[in-house]
Amino acid sequence: MDIIEEHFGYVSETEIKKITLKNNFGTTVSLINFGAVIQSVILPDRSGEFSEITLNYDTIEEYISDKNYFGATVGRVANRIRDGRFFIEGKEYQLTKNENSKNHLHGGFSGFNKKIWSHVSWKNDRIASVRMSYLSPDGEEGYPGNLSTEITYTLDNSNSFIINYKAVSDKKTPVNLTNHTYLNLSGTEKNKTILGHLLKVNSSFYLEVDKELIPTGRFLDVKDSALNFKEFKRIGEKIKETKGGFDNCYVFASDHGNMYHAVTLSDPLSGRNLDIFTDKPGLQIYTGNHLDPPFRAICCETQNYPDSVNRSEFPDPVISPGDVYNRTTFCRFTISSDCV
Repeated sequence: MDIIEEHFGYVSETEIKKITLKNNFGTTVSLINFGAVIQSVILPDRSGEFSEITLNYDTIEEYISDKNYFGATVGRVANRIRDGRFFIEGKEYQLTKNENSKNHLHGGFSGFNKKIWSHVSWKNDRIASVRMSYLSPDGEEGYPGNLSTEITYTLDNSNSFIINYKAVSDKKTPVNLTNHTYLNLSGTEKNKTILGHLLKVNSSFYLEVDKELIPTGRFLDVKDSALNFKEFKRIGEKIKETKGGFDNCYVFASDHGNMYHAVTLSDPLSGRNLDIFTDKPGLQIYTGNHLDPPFRAICCETQNYPDSVNRSEFPDPVISPGDVYNRTTFCRFTISSDCV
């Protein structure tokens, strides 16, 4: 195992570092402490050729101006909050409205993806890890409470990559953290898409949404819908059944902290596979519908349900003083000698 730290740029007068975790198989995961971004994942294919599998930028200036959340940590609350407002114990909180001046999206105008995080790294014979930390002050983007957040990224020698999220607050506040990495297991050259990838989502239900992509509160069965990936389906074939791609939240059985196998993504061309396990109650699948060109990559965002702070029937995202928000996403990369 190895860790390499190098200069990536400056934000104002603060130096931004790129921290690369490398295992004994040559797999690397690189992070930057601006936005706690997963900047790069390089993985071999079935022939042993290494390729970049995440959409990324080469300069800090591009991450500063980025509007696609490439590899970013999203918070305090991922996804959408209707009208950018919610109530806690009868008190109304008004957040910034950064989506069409209507709703709050992915933490606001200057969410966690635009913050400078402190970091510390360590390694041994089995793992290489880096921990990113950020203190979000009371009132930031309209949220109550001083929220202290730590995210630990770990690469091991079995080609597994683990993200652990922890947060505590001195006031009641909603928390829903995720990572917004765009993946293309065949490589990220601009002429490649994820239309040939195979996808399997281990869920029978998804959230119905309105025209603003806000949940209505109804859970819909995937049966007989374009969102039925209970068995491996080619993404391109299912996209033909939609009006422009997927941007949907799948529902899982419980919110009791148990890890479950959420999704498998497989690229028959390269032989690369990704299995994602998590203890979060939802999984947002986004197929890069608004990228240029579309469908260059897919996001598999483990998270709570959108607008959960305004829906009592959804898992409660609010933590109290003394609570610890503690969630984990486990990614396992494998290589197949034959197509799935």
